Amino acid sequence: MFRRFVISLAVVLLVCPGVFAQGGIIQFQDFTANLNEAIDLIHGHSVGNSFKSVLVTNNQCATAPCPTTAYQSQFAMLNQMASGVSNSAIIGIAANLSATGFQDQLIGQSVAPKIQFQGLGLVGIQGIVKSDGQGNANVHHQAILRQSQTGTNSAGTMNESTTILAMQDSDIIGQPGATGIVLSTMSVTTTQTQSTF
Repeated sequence: MFRRFVISLAVVLLVCPGVFAQGGIIQFQDFTANLNEAIDLIHGHSVGNSFKSVLVTNNQCATAPCPTTAYQSQFAMLNQMASGVSNSAIIGIAANLSATGFQDQLIGQSVAPKIQFQGLGLVGIQGIVKSDGQGNANVHHQAILRQSQTGTNSAGTMNESTTILAMQDSDIIGQPGATGIVLSTMSVTTTQTQSTF
């Protein structure tokens, strides 16, 4: 993600040399969150539970003369839960929920150019395996991702916003002797770019 920002910034500065020489605002922010679960239940009567919750907020605001302002905001809430109950069963649970976001702005003073980039990514992977005795297992993912940015100078205002709402569930229930596998994946990527010259 950071490498993409460096490449984007390098391209902008090569294409527009001297544009930001009079001043302005440059802002960048990003986040990455990863939740992982693993539960193994092997024979006998056993129960396994796990829960994780992550909240991320990033906010930036800057001002410069002529009136020039820039604002960025990121919000992410990720929840992951896994549980299993075994009565002489073999149960394996694995889950991953990952989110990432980036934002960058270059807002020139007065009527200079304004450039904004932002992107969000979300990946959810769930896997459940059950064999032998009686048992059941569940994995649940929930994600809310939102980011927005605004840039203003004398030439006008530009805004970008993105929201991702996602939910993913996997279940397995099996009687003695039953064998089963559940695999589930989800993936979302967004990218926004805008500029004025």
